[in-house]
Amino acid sequence: MSIRKALGAVKDQTSIGLAKVTGAVAPDLDVAIVRATGHDDAPADDRHVREVLRLTTSRTHVAACVASVSRRLARTRDYVVAAKCLALLHRLLADGDPHFCHEIARPSSSSSRRGGVGSVLASLADFRDEAHSASWDHSNFVRAYALYLDDRVRFLLALLPTPRTVRFADDYAYDRAASPALDMTVSVHDMDAESLLARARQLLHLIDRSLACRPTGAARRSRVVLATLCPVVSESARLYDDVAVVLAVLLDRFFDMDYADCVKAFEAYVSAAWVVDDLLAFYSWCDDAGVARSADFPEVKRIDDKLLETLEQFVRERGRAL
Repeated sequence: MSIRKALGAVKDQTSIGLAKVTGAVAPDLDVAIVRATGHDDAPADDRHVREVLRLTTSRTHVAACVASVSRRLARTRDYVVAAKCLALLHRLLADGDPHFCHEIARPSSSSSRRGGVGSVLASLADFRDEAHSASWDHSNFVRAYALYLDDRVRFLLALLPTPRTVRFADDYAYDRAASPALDMTVSVHDMDAESLLARARQLLHLIDRSLACRPTGAARRSRVVLATLCPVVSESARLYDDVAVVLAVLLDRFFDMDYADCVKAFEAYVSAAWVVDDLLAFYSWCDDAGVARSADFPEVKRIDDKLLETLEQFVRERGRAL
């Protein structure tokens, strides 16, 4: 065992010992978090992640969990621990109590100490690994992953105070017993042009953020990085499905839109064409790298150049007719 690995193991055991003695709210929860985000160069054991999920069924424990992970993120200078902490938060957002979304978005104490007001995710914008040599690529992955999760949380909060599932375009399901006063999210088919265009921009932005998580350099050979990337790939597939729905509704209304909305819808299609090409390249790389199987990816369809030409010609003719 290398000195670095030995020191990491000692740190984890020390943190576990301290959590058992000083854990104010839920010592068992703090222990499970340390075990799920250890310094070992291997993907997190899902048993520990499930234990964190099991122990966070109340608002108090949700807040304590996010605070504990935030402290661990603020202290670490090891990309392995940071990546595992982000992966844990990601899992909690997807499968945990709906209050996780709100707690993660709260300004973190570490940001406040530095004079900032961002969330724990935003505070990782300047993260730098100091535990490994030549680890710039690993640090860049952590920063990109944090940005993706931060924007995802912001988007979900803009849609619903307590989102239950990770769906972005249309059908949402959530805990009615916990939130009886909430209305169902408006279907994209019932949105006006302005709302549709805004949704298209948001979804395309999130796909861009997910594509930015593609590791480079030495990070492409890290088992922790590749394992952490898996849920990002899965969500990008759902995001693509949702973008396709929004674009289909825009196209259905395109020729009846006002000129200004036609221009914006055309711009959305042009942006989507670029994103789709990048997404196909990303999935090809993921298949080669063993991040996911080709069968796990959606059937991504390129936006036809002839369609773009037709839309552009219509926009020009409408403009000349004004």
